[in-house]
Amino acid sequence: MQNATIIMSTISNGQYDTNIDMVAEGSYFLEDDTTFLDFENTEHEVKMRVGINNDTVTVSRFGDEVYTMVLQKDIKTNFLIHTQNGDLPVSILTHDITLTTTDEEINLKLDYTLQFDFDSEPNHNVLELKCIKH
Repeated sequence: MQNATIIMSTISNGQYDTNIDMVAEGSYFLEDDTTFLDFENTEHEVKMRVGINNDTVTVSRFGDEVYTMVLQKDIKTNFLIHTQNGDLPVSILTHDITLTTTDEEINLKLDYTLQFDFDSEPNHNVLELKCIKH
């Protein structure tokens, strides 16, 4: 496990317009051909883990809301966000996954659409994540 600085930016357009920017100290490691990025947002008491393996990215969140999203280009998947008030069903359609790595950093860009409760309007999202290796 190596130390890293994680910079995450999320832009959301649709029914739930939100932009999230975060800088956190974390770590990265390689296990069975999968690169993992672990970090914590102490302001919101949220732990995150991102797993990157070829054309599949998993994003897991642990805290007041718990979920794991699986993103694969041109594939629609469903998952549940577990909250204190019950489970919220969500579908995700991944449009594009762009990954570039160097000896100094890992850059990941995810372009996807989320739909909450399957009845709401879809929300287009772009998540950019940079892992600066120490």
